[in-house]
Amino acid sequence: MSTARQRSAPGAHTRQDSTPDTAVQQLEERCIRLYTEEAPRYDQHRFGDWKGRFVERHIARLLRQTIRMAPGTRVLDVATGTGRAALVLAEGGGQVIGIDLVEAMLRAAHDKADRRTLSNAHFAVANARQLPFAEQSFDVLVCLRFFHFIPHPLRRAILVEMLRVVRPGGLLVLEFVNPFYGAIGALYRHVRATRTPMYLWPSQTKTLFAGADLLHVIGTYFPCAQRVARLHGPLGEALLELCRHFPWKHLASEKWYVLRKVPPPG
Repeated sequence: MSTARQRSAPGAHTRQDSTPDTAVQQLEERCIRLYTEEAPRYDQHRFGDWKGRFVERHIARLLRQTIRMAPGTRVLDVATGTGRAALVLAEGGGQVIGIDLVEAMLRAAHDKADRRTLSNAHFAVANARQLPFAEQSFDVLVCLRFFHFIPHPLRRAILVEMLRVVRPGGLLVLEFVNPFYGAIGALYRHVRATRTPMYLWPSQTKTLFAGADLLHVIGTYFPCAQRVARLHGPLGEALLELCRHFPWKHLASEKWYVLRKVPPPG
C-alpha cells in the first residue's frame, strides 16, 4: 500500500521474517494475485445482492454479540480483506487494526473507513505468519474467512503467532469451515476423499488451540437460510439463530471458535 493511502497501525514495528518454504510462498503469491484482481468488485460480488446483504447483516450482528467493544479495546483483524469485520467493530469504539497481504483489498477498506468517518480503524499490509506487533498488543484478535486457505501443518505456527500478540485473558475469534455440514452425505464425501486442509476436524482442535481455552463454538450459517428468508424473513432469521446452538451448530457451514488466551503459570 502506498504511504499516502495506508493508515499507520499504532504499535506496529518491523519484524524479520523467516524465509517461507516454496509451497507457502506459492500459496501466498496465488492469494495475492487472486484477490488483487478481485478487489475492485469484491464487495459488490459478495455482498451487493439480496443474499449478500442478508449474510453481511447477520455476520455484523454476530460480531457485535460476540465482541463487546469499549473505548480502550484494542482489536487486530487478521486477513481483514476489505475491512468487513474491522469496520463493524470500529463502529463500537476502541482501536481496530486490520491487516492483509493484499494491498488492493486494503485500499478498499481504507476508503470505506473514510466514508464512514471511522478514525479508529487502521489498515496495513502484513503477513499472519510474522505479525509486526509486540507481544500482548491486543485485547481481541479476529480472523474470519482465512483458515480455509491454510494447510493444517501451517495453522499451528500461525496460531502461536496470534497468541503472542494477544494479552493473557484476551479473546480470539477464529472461523473454520465445518466438515460436518450437510450431515451424512457431506461427511461421506469428505471421508472418502483426502482430508483437505480447508476443514477443521474435531481431532485437530486440542493441538491447534494449545495455549488457549475454548470458551464456545458458534455455528454461523446454514447455506439454505437466505433462500428461506427470501420467502419468509422471520423464519430465515430464526434459522440463523438456531444454527448458533447445540446440536444445530454442528451442521453449520462455518463455525467460530471463541478462545481465551491462557495466562502464563504463576
